[in-house]
Order: sequence, then C-alpha cells, then structure tokens
Amino acid sequence: MRENHRNIVISILNSRFTPIDISAKNIAQSTALKFAIFDAKKIVFSNIDFDLRKAKIELKGRGICDNKVFFLAPMSADH
Repeated sequence: MRENHRNIVISILNSRFTPIDISAKNIAQSTALKFAIFDAKKIVFSNIDFDLRKAKIELKGRGICDNKVFFLAPMSADH
C-alpha cells in the first residue's frame, strides 16, 4: 500500500462519526485497495485474498494488514 493510501485509510478509520467496518468497506469500494483491519479478538474488515486466521498470525493489539505486511494503526478508542 502506498504511503499516501495508508494515510488516507488511517485518517478515515479514525473518524468518530462512521464505524470502522463501514468506513473500511467504503474505502475498499472507492479505491480498490486490498486490506484487512483487525484487533486482538476479531477481524473487523477484510477484502484480502488470504485468511488471516489460517495464516496463524498473532493479532496483537490493533492494526491494518496490507497484503502480508502488518503495521499498527492509530485508531480511536471510541471504536
């Protein structure tokens, strides 16, 4: 994911007015980006081509997965 796309995704996900799953779906539809958003207990959104659970990836904290590269996302505690 290009840096500017990553920043757009993170800023929209930080919105206090729209739930993360709805924001993520809107981003995916309008940009054709492939990504997943997760926290320690569940996958909030995913349109990627592999199953995060089957990959046995430890989902510690919150983050965003782009292809198979994971990075933490500064998400609002309101979500």
